[in-house]
Amino acid sequence: MTMRIMTLGDDQITTNASPLSYQEYLYRRLVSQNYDVTFVGTVAGPISPLQREGHAFSIPAFAVEDYIPKATPSPWPDVIVWNGGINDILALVTGGASLALSNATMMSRLDALLARIFRVAPTTRVFVSNMILAKDNGAFNFLNPFIAGFNALIPNIVMAYGARASFVDILAGYDTTNMYSDLYRPNAAGAQRIARSMRDYGVPDA
Repeated sequence: MTMRIMTLGDDQITTNASPLSYQEYLYRRLVSQNYDVTFVGTVAGPISPLQREGHAFSIPAFAVEDYIPKATPSPWPDVIVWNGGINDILALVTGGASLALSNATMMSRLDALLARIFRVAPTTRVFVSNMILAKDNGAFNFLNPFIAGFNALIPNIVMAYGARASFVDILAGYDTTNMYSDLYRPNAAGAQRIARSMRDYGVPDA
């Protein structure tokens, strides 16, 4: 039976370094390892037939109640892989949030998102990654202490959901100087590194 995977998260899923994102590299790895998979979603990817849910939204705006049952080419994904971007933290920090408030808000938002996913699809397996940092020498690197603070909380948030959810560390081996297409999105090398880390952590079947 074909495994249905939904990649959910920030618009960095569609990296602007090339037509490829970590989703495509993950797909290639899985196919090369004889997995029968399809990527589902409501947004067309640059490589047919891969679908996705890459949106430049804040976490509460991810309409999983619509995405999950309306995904194409097949609804009700077996696996969801979540990888977030900087939008939420950027808005919090530029709005004056302290590190403690940013951490608490991000923790609450991710927890609420996971709860929503499992209300809609209780048997879905969810993999939650940490976030890549902004480029070391870039204009957004002031966000890195806030991103790191949130990253440190993610494993415990995920653990609370038991066997249905798993944490994925995509920062292992990620070069925070050279793996960027701009100031915070991965380039092709970064996307390949993320895909490799996801497989190292057992996505989609750990």
